[in-house]
Amino acid sequence: MMLFNTEEIIEKTFNLKADVEGYVEETTDWGETQTELVDKYTDMPCTVSQGVSRNITRMTANSEIEYDIVLFYPADKVINAGDKVTIHYNKEAKRTFEAGEGYFFSDHCEIPLVKEGES
Repeated sequence: MMLFNTEEIIEKTFNLKADVEGYVEETTDWGETQTELVDKYTDMPCTVSQGVSRNITRMTANSEIEYDIVLFYPADKVINAGDKVTIHYNKEAKRTFEAGEGYFFSDHCEIPLVKEGES
C-alpha cells in the first residue's frame, strides 16, 4: 500500500504548465529607478480551478458570464500580485493573466487570476 503526504497528492493534480514573469526595480547608472518585467519560472507545474463569478462589481453591460480563475502551484514558488502568468493548456492554447493576492499553505499556494486587460 502506497501512502502519500498532502503535498504529493496535490502535486499529482498539477496537470498544466505556466510561465511566470515578475517586475523588478533596477537603478540606472544615472540614479533613475526603472521597473522591468523578467522571467521568474518557465514550465512551472500547476492547475487551475474555474467557477462562475459571484462578484457584482465585475458585471458587464452585455450580460456576459465572467469566471473566477484560481491558480494552484507548488509552495516553493513565489508569485506576487501583479505578476504575469501564462497558462499553457496544450501545445497551442495558452492564456495570460495577472496575479492577484495569493493564499499560502504549507503544501501549496493558491492565487486568483484576472484575464490580462480586464483588471
